[in-house]
Amino acid sequence: MKKFIYHLTIFSFFVLSTSLSANTTSTIKGKVVDSAGTSISGASVVVIYTPTGNSRSVSTDENGQFALLNLQVGGPYTISASS
Repeated sequence: MKKFIYHLTIFSFFVLSTSLSANTTSTIKGKVVDSAGTSISGASVVVIYTPTGNSRSVSTDENGQFALLNLQVGGPYTISASS
């Protein structure tokens, strides 16, 4: 019986420590174009997590593409772009 409890304790600790260290995040990727469909490089993209008002920003690359990594899962988000 003692051996079973010992193994159960180690297993519980391993599961708990693994679940506490797991990070779940979101990514928003996109491309900024003008009304003619031309990519806009260097545009500023701002993402606001609506529930808290926290914001993150990034600039588009030479192809007008952007990626915001490690965002909180869920939403809603407000996204805006300007050049």
